[in-house]
Amino acid sequence: MLEKLKYILQDDRRFYFFVVIFLLIGAFVLGRLSVQVTVSNSNDQLSSVVMSHRSESVDIFTIPKSAANENSVYASIHGERYYTLSCRAGDRIKVENRLYFSTVNHALAAGYTPSSQCVFP
Repeated sequence: MLEKLKYILQDDRRFYFFVVIFLLIGAFVLGRLSVQVTVSNSNDQLSSVVMSHRSESVDIFTIPKSAANENSVYASIHGERYYTLSCRAGDRIKVENRLYFSTVNHALAAGYTPSSQCVFP
């Protein structure tokens, strides 16, 4: 097995190909590990979400869906964009992965950016 690996990696192009592939996989894994999202719910009251991204912690207060109004926006716990309640672009986000914010300012403070597909007042 080791001899086969040595034979395959003798060619410089193959060697660099495998090095690049391993570096890409490593970068992907480290990138996924650098973002940690923890969600805690407390019986239809404000839930606190702590997001850790690039060594910065932001404490975000979200609201339950039942408390959302026309000024509310929502975002995915895995995404970077926020959407208005009337915007169809966010419909593909699963309900269990949505975070609702009472205002746009709360979403901005949480590090989300507005979706280019939504119209904001």
